[in-house]
Amino acid sequence: MSEYSKSETLLNDLNSIETQVSILVSNCSDLTTRNSDIEKKLDSAQKLISDLNQKIKNLELELSEIKKEKDNRSLFNSISQTERANLKNKLQNLLTRIDYHISS
Repeated sequence: MSEYSKSETLLNDLNSIETQVSILVSNCSDLTTRNSDIEKKLDSAQKLISDLNQKIKNLELELSEIKKEKDNRSLFNSISQTERANLKNKLQNLLTRIDYHISS
């Protein structure tokens, strides 16, 4: 009877180990699937980051071009209000004199 008990105990232990191995194999399979999904998401996120970085570079380039154009057009914006008013008065005086000479 003791032989029977030993073999029964060993079989029970073996069944328990098989159950644990089965659970571990299932967990490993699940983790492998999750890792694969995460790697796909990571690749997608890295591609998105790369695309966004390229868009940022393009926008920065466009912004610098706009700033250059603005700097080229902002001759009158670079002078102060009083200088602008003086220039406006001088132009009005010149236009008045030209008008006077044309009409005479």
